[in-house]
Amino acid sequence: MSHPSSPPTPGETPPQGRVLLLGYGSDLRGDDALGRLLAQAVAGWPGVRALSVHQLTPELAMDLQDCDCVVFADASASGQQATLEPVSPRTFRPDAHHASPGGLLELGRLLHGQVPEAWLLAMPGEDFSLREGLSLRGETSLSQALELLAAFLRRTS
Repeated sequence: MSHPSSPPTPGETPPQGRVLLLGYGSDLRGDDALGRLLAQAVAGWPGVRALSVHQLTPELAMDLQDCDCVVFADASASGQQATLEPVSPRTFRPDAHHASPGGLLELGRLLHGQVPEAWLLAMPGEDFSLREGLSLRGETSLSQALELLAAFLRRTS
């Protein structure tokens, strides 16, 4: 078995479909950077297209048409461990400069007539203050998220 922060090894089959990982958050708010750091860590994994962004913007709905599955990765102010939960389309506000995962899915449905399988990978943090770097809790969550994502990708292959 491969190390969780490395791509699946040649003995492990990559996912059949195309997986888009959208990692988002602020690099300047401590643990809020977890989503972006996860996207950077999995860039180059087979079958995964990873985007590291500050926030979910309406323009990202265009990327949904090219994937079979999307994983939204974000920091969470609650919880004890990283979790992976399904996401459904929700009302999109056209006047918004940023979107929720469900809102982005709904916008993608309106634009493309389809919605990919969607998941939210939530990583608990504890320090969201104006600072760079992760707390110990954030580092643990990132490690858990890498393991969880690797296991998810193996199951979906």
